[in-house]
This record gives sequence, structure tokens and C-alpha cells, in this order.
Amino acid sequence: LRYVLENGIINRAAIVKEMMMEDRDRYLKMHTYKIWEGADGYWRTKVIDTDRLKLIKRKELYSLEDAIVKHYKDHEEVYTFRDIFNSWMERQEICGRSPNTISKYIFDYNRFFKGYPIETRDIKRIDDVILSKHIVQVLTEKPIKWRALKDIYGYIRGIFEKCVRDRLIPRDSN
Repeated sequence: LRYVLENGIINRAAIVKEMMMEDRDRYLKMHTYKIWEGADGYWRTKVIDTDRLKLIKRKELYSLEDAIVKHYKDHEEVYTFRDIFNSWMERQEICGRSPNTISKYIFDYNRFFKGYPIETRDIKRIDDVILSKHIVQVLTEKPIKWRALKDIYGYIRGIFEKCVRDRLIPRDSN
């Protein structure tokens, strides 16, 4: 990667700009209200602000989009992997899992996730690459039997299924 960047094969600024545009597009897709241009030449839309609609008005469309993105960034709730695991654990207790099973889940969480970067990462920002890196990191640091690795996959699957059910992340269309 260093070679590619140093020799100008990949333009770092272009990559950063592309990532920012993707992030911007993601926030704009969250906006479901109509955007219109008024007779006075100002662009308008509405956003929800503390349980009521708030009108946003800007002279330029791009400026209005900036305000929309800022609004959604400011109001976005962050759910970490740890938060979702704790919520998933509560669900397991409600479903009647035995105290021994709950203890095993907690022990495994402390062994495979606690203290790793994935623990505090926003669940919406965890993709297959992050998961792969995490699993490789755990496997290189600790001797793990096949059964324990299957348990890790089971926890990850359970946590992400909960996120889909709670509509924190979209269901994979593939």
C-alpha cells in the first residue's frame, strides 16, 4: 500500500474524497422528506427535531444538503458491538437460557471480544473485512479449538440478526 501511494498509483486525496461522498450519500438517503425550491429561490426541506418538524432553508441546494447531512450526523445514535451484545444477552435471559449458558456467553465475550477494537466500534461500521481482521487477530493471539471458533461465529451471527430485527442495519440483499 505504501508503494502504491508513494508512486502515485493511487491518489490518496481522491480516495478520501470518494469516501466522504459515500458517507454524504448515505446520510442523504436517510432523509425521506421532500426537498423543494420556493418561489423566492431558496431550497427547503423538513427534518424531525425533538419530535416535531423543523424547516431548513438555504440559498443553494448543496448548502441545504450539507445542513441535512449535519442534522443526521448530529442526531445519529451510535450502538457499539458491546451495546448490542448486552442487549442480545438480555434477550437470551428473557428467552429462558439457563444461568450456566448465560455465564458461558459472558465468559466467551470476555475472552474473544473484550478489549479488542471491535468492542467499541459502531455496529453500523462493522463489515466483513473488520470481522475477518478481528477473527484473525483472535486466532493469532490465542489457541482456539474448533468448537470455540464456531461459538464466536454464533455470537456474531446472533448479534447481527438482532441488529437486523431492530432495524439498526439493513438486511443483506445478497
